[in-house]
Amino acid sequence: MLPDGLAWGRIHGFETLFWLEVRDEHKSRKQIKEITKKRLDEAWEFCQVTGVRLVYTQLSVNWIHEAAR
Repeated sequence: MLPDGLAWGRIHGFETLFWLEVRDEHKSRKQIKEITKKRLDEAWEFCQVTGVRLVYTQLSVNWIHEAAR
C-alpha cells in the first residue's frame, strides 16, 4: 500500500520521513483501525530499516481519529 503523501527532509539535522494518510469516512470503524495499524506499521518498519525519523500524520474527521486511536 502506498501512502497518500510522502516528503523527506531534515528536522534538527535528522533525516525525517513525513508520511501522510487521508482517511475515507465511508469505511467502518473496524476497517479504519485495521488500515491505520497496517499503514503505521509499514511506516515504522521502513524507518527502523533506514534509520530515519518518522512524522506520521492522519488527516480526517474527528470520529476517524477516535477510531484510529
